[in-house]
Amino acid sequence: MNDQATLSSAPLRIACYALAAEDIGSVVSANYLMLRELLERGHEIDFFNKQSYVYPKGLFSYRNFRYIESYDAWGDRTFQAASKIPLSLAHHLGGKVTHRTFTSLVTRNMRREQLSRHYQVQLTLGTTAFGRIPGVPVISWPQGPPMTDGRSIPRHRRQIIELCGRSSYLQLRAYALWRGTFGLPAFGNSDYFITGSQWSRSGIQSYGVAADKTLALPYPIDLQEFHPGAVRPLPEEPSVLWLGRVVPRKRLDLFLDAGALLIERGVKLRIKIIGGFAFVPGYKQLIDRFKYPDRLTYQPSIERAKVRQLMHETDVILQPSEHEDFASTPAEALACGVPVVLGKTNGTADYVDDAGEIFDEYTPASVAEALEKMLSRIRQNPAETASRARAAAERHFDLHHIVDQLEGLLHRVAVKADQLSSTTA
Repeated sequence: MNDQATLSSAPLRIACYALAAEDIGSVVSANYLMLRELLERGHEIDFFNKQSYVYPKGLFSYRNFRYIESYDAWGDRTFQAASKIPLSLAHHLGGKVTHRTFTSLVTRNMRREQLSRHYQVQLTLGTTAFGRIPGVPVISWPQGPPMTDGRSIPRHRRQIIELCGRSSYLQLRAYALWRGTFGLPAFGNSDYFITGSQWSRSGIQSYGVAADKTLALPYPIDLQEFHPGAVRPLPEEPSVLWLGRVVPRKRLDLFLDAGALLIERGVKLRIKIIGGFAFVPGYKQLIDRFKYPDRLTYQPSIERAKVRQLMHETDVILQPSEHEDFASTPAEALACGVPVVLGKTNGTADYVDDAGEIFDEYTPASVAEALEKMLSRIRQNPAETASRARAAAERHFDLHHIVDQLEGLLHRVAVKADQLSSTTA
């Protein structure tokens, strides 16, 4: 195409692999929102996946959407067998090996469809592109840099051994070593990377990706679905929520220890924890050992449709995670007018503005101090606190603004590829 001005604004033909569905996890839902918005803007999206894994049925009503089934019978059977094995190296590696066979099939299907579809961009959401169509520029938006959990395993060695046993630790350590060597993604398959935060952008660059090939962009939040509830004064028994999976780097121990400190100081804190322990089942003992069990409730999961109401019943979201790319729970909380308390290496802190407290030290005392400050702010002016939270969400997580930037990058790489093709023709 010679008319670059037309290409820079025209609908694109996109080959897409994504973790995207409207009613699953937060990041998966965010990817779904972005694909839906791209379809609304007229772009053609061919979506490569398998129904047994990802099936964004809500997108099928768009005429410019095609679903290319990439079913791998052997991989599905092997993955189901590996999933039945309790936490072990075989469990983790089995899933990775079968995923490789599936992704190879996806790449072959993309290359086959390219013969008739002539894609202008290849887009991967939720992971790093594992293959590419020759001559087509590739943009990857992974959930974060690799080895975020893996690096935390030796850092939390003592705690993992205490709670899970030496055998489990050695298996997790072996998995981390594999993940950091043979299990690293092929960065060369992508021309550009989008990440959820500046922290994550730096993490991608540490693997040799050039700074001008990376962009930090938050995930969008459905600001109509996640909206503030009625403003209410801070109750006598304020609630603090943990929502999300439990892994060592997310620091459930700090969450509980900080809560215990405030309870000991006379704060009638109500602690609610919702999340699974699949990665480190022994960490469930942290809840079982909590000194004030009458102040704590736990459940392993919650339906996606009930998250908004849960936010409306919560006073503060506390997320003491280390090295977090982008955490959807605090973002959804802000959209609901709920303030947050985060650690300094949580990438979501980029978007909190004045609607949260950021603690500098990963110690119970530092976390408790930040949480106490936030409770004091709410007590003094609940309406202003809620307003600031919502304002931060509207400023940073608006779907249309985020897709504007994504769409701009898609067009830029398409134009650049077209220019290069014209020059070499």
